[in-house]
Amino acid sequence: MHTNGRIWIVWNPRNVSVLPLVSHSQFIHCRLTHYGTNTSCFSTFVYASNDPATRLDLWDGLCSLKPSVQEWVVLGDFNVVRDISERISNTLPNLTDIVDFNSCIIDCGLVDLSSSGYQPRPRRFSFLNCWADLPGYTALVQEAWDIPLYGSAMFKLLHKIRKVRDVLCLFHRMHTSDPHSRLLRAKASLDVSCQALQSSPTCSFLLQSHRQALDMYLKLKLAELSMLTQKAKAEKILHYDSNSSVFYARMKERQHSQTIGEICDHQGTLRFGSEQVIEGFLSYYQHLLGGSIDVQALDASDICSGPCLTSADWPDMIKPVSNSEIHTALKIIDINSSPGADGFSSGFFLSSWSIIESDFCGAI
Repeated sequence: MHTNGRIWIVWNPRNVSVLPLVSHSQFIHCRLTHYGTNTSCFSTFVYASNDPATRLDLWDGLCSLKPSVQEWVVLGDFNVVRDISERISNTLPNLTDIVDFNSCIIDCGLVDLSSSGYQPRPRRFSFLNCWADLPGYTALVQEAWDIPLYGSAMFKLLHKIRKVRDVLCLFHRMHTSDPHSRLLRAKASLDVSCQALQSSPTCSFLLQSHRQALDMYLKLKLAELSMLTQKAKAEKILHYDSNSSVFYARMKERQHSQTIGEICDHQGTLRFGSEQVIEGFLSYYQHLLGGSIDVQALDASDICSGPCLTSADWPDMIKPVSNSEIHTALKIIDINSSPGADGFSSGFFLSSWSIIESDFCGAI
């Protein structure tokens, strides 16, 4: 056990011998010997500090332990990730901490082993319409979309969408993650600016600061409302309450509107209730499809005698779909509707149409 109880090592003494060599504030370095094979290796059990400055002492300590020949295993909780993509929470990790951790691994000559077994399910990406109103969004999408690719039009479109999805995930962490907390902080800043402005209402600097705080609060308020609207798939939120009761009320209303309470069968009898409605449907289709009737053959001359396309109309039936027609079709789709399998809704394609038009239409 560690001196302050932060690290515990438990082993079976009948199989393994554990010889502690170094006891550090953030690790215990041991030599392990297996009785059955008479083999040994060094093992370091780590529990890193939450403080980045204190972890620097850990990296120096690990580098000083590097053995010259024998195998060495380092395991435990390092309280830092090797890459931004490994971060599960919405908070953005410190890049300096990541660099220090990777430098320690390289200096020690260690190899990061791939994990196996249970893997946490990744969060499903979903495009947020409020991103399109944030500064830097267009330039970010443009830069990700302009990557050179070779292949079919559909191949290039799919890979560019994946690239945009990756950069938007990072964009979300930096600007729109945890929107409610951001809104509360903006509200607190607005309250402070209001109090300061009341004490000195003629100060131009305080007036400008108040306007900036108000603009930030309103932008975050609209962004949060937009995200909640997408989450609930509601056209309009009448009562703002974190969207919980609104969402379930909307679902109940939708389920009720799709319920058939009564039906008139083929005999003209009105049937009520779920059981009678089911019987009405069955009896109707049994009457419609259950028997055989004589059908008169269709005369081809009757078809030709009706209205037909002229030769001038034929080219219009086979001409390619234009970009403007595709754009018009996209506008019909509600931007708050459910996104596709890739997580992008029509809001992304409409907001970035000037960037993606050529590739998007070329793949259709």
